Amino acid sequence: MKEIRKPKFMQAAAVKRGHGIFAEICIAIALFIVGSMAGGIIQVPAMMANMLGNNEYIDMITSGQPDINKMMQLISNMPEWMTIVTLISELLIIVVVCLYCRFVEKRKLNTLGFKKKGAILSYFKGMILSLTNMVSKLGFDVKPVYSDESDFYELSNRITLGITEKNAIDNLNSICEQIVKQERTFRQELIEYEDFEDKIFRAMGTLKMARKLTSKEFYSLISLVRLGISMGSFDENYETVSKLLHEVGTATIMSASDEGLTVDDTDKIRAQYVRESLS
Repeated sequence: MKEIRKPKFMQAAAVKRGHGIFAEICIAIALFIVGSMAGGIIQVPAMMANMLGNNEYIDMITSGQPDINKMMQLISNMPEWMTIVTLISELLIIVVVCLYCRFVEKRKLNTLGFKKKGAILSYFKGMILSLTNMVSKLGFDVKPVYSDESDFYELSNRITLGITEKNAIDNLNSICEQIVKQERTFRQELIEYEDFEDKIFRAMGTLKMARKLTSKEFYSLISLVRLGISMGSFDENYETVSKLLHEVGTATIMSASDEGLTVDDTDKIRAQYVRESLS
């Protein structure tokens, strides 16, 4: 039997010995520390400059009696330019990791996540992750509502001790307003890309024609359709999308039927209901 010749990159990988698991963990920790320090060089002075320019903060410091509620409110009400500073500091962490991989481990850019196919959607999801990281530092949690594949997120307050209900609501509303502004800015950037517009219309076409839809596929497609509605691409309204989100879940479909349904049956019923709602 003739031996199959391995590609050169497989031969090189077999010869070159990688780091042990302990060394990999140490390298990851070191890169995170270095990246955080690099980001802090920009972020910390900017935050201090903003806080020192606030008279309430100066009064609390000089009096020696800081108010935790006011401190949290000042932090949550950061000006919009601080969002840019935060994103730049996060970018520095990515730059540090990329420089290490490129010049120390001698890896090519295509092994670091740089790609052409699906780059626009990846960029959009990257912006969402950066916003998630930002609000997490302010004491809030952002997590998917229905599926990790969809773009429906829930924003919740993580800090409940030491603040009043009114302060918690005000802080949450303030963060929501900032996220809405950022999302609308990203939408304007996405409109310029034909590939993304094609992805939105493909999502609508699939929902209108599919004979079977899994819950994961439905949530992924309907989130794109809702984005298309907000961008003026479709005539459907938000009420239709909201109704579908609440009525085509697997548990909802099964509870509405008197017969025992299989997963395949629920996929067919879901697709039929979606077709009828969007027709």
